[in-house]
Amino acid sequence: MRGFANTPTMSEIASISDSVRRWTSAVSHLRARAQRARRRPDADPNLLTALLEEALELCNYVLADLAGADTEIKKSRQARDEERQDALALFDRLPVASVSTDATGVITATNRRAALLLNVSARHLAGKSLLPFSQDRSAFMTILNTLPRDGNTSSGRIAIRPRERRTLSVDVVIVPRTSTATEWLWFLFPVAAADRIGEPAPLDISHDTESASV
Repeated sequence: MRGFANTPTMSEIASISDSVRRWTSAVSHLRARAQRARRRPDADPNLLTALLEEALELCNYVLADLAGADTEIKKSRQARDEERQDALALFDRLPVASVSTDATGVITATNRRAALLLNVSARHLAGKSLLPFSQDRSAFMTILNTLPRDGNTSSGRIAIRPRERRTLSVDVVIVPRTSTATEWLWFLFPVAAADRIGEPAPLDISHDTESASV
């Protein structure tokens, strides 16, 4: 699964925007007062000095506010990074072979059980397509074309070809990994020999509204 970018989140942007609007208004007000004072023929030098001191004090407030915002953003990003690392660790320890892909079937993450099942290291699977591991490419494309959205779940049975191993059947359950349905989790359950009778079960699109987020 992809790492967090350094781009600020919407809440961080909102916080920065609020600070910018507040200080922009204060600076504009102070500038207007200074311009009015300078236009007066009998401008009081003490007033101009006081305005200058107020401007310097305002700058100090701005710098302090920006430093505080930067600290909060760093804390927020650290918390998100820690949460993501916990999620990745949990994903890797899942007791079922699990693969995360995008809408085209390109692998974005693989846990250790899936890597063992496909006989390829998780590091080498990242960025590769699941398609070459499919024995029946037509069935695989059908799954890709019916990836579940809106919290739904899809399931079915497909034949896969692990690297340098015999073809095996797996029951697959697919759920959206994200609420925006840009990545999906594939849970792969190898089918016991006694259960591999007849043709693979057709893909079934259920209406389970639960979605996974790992």
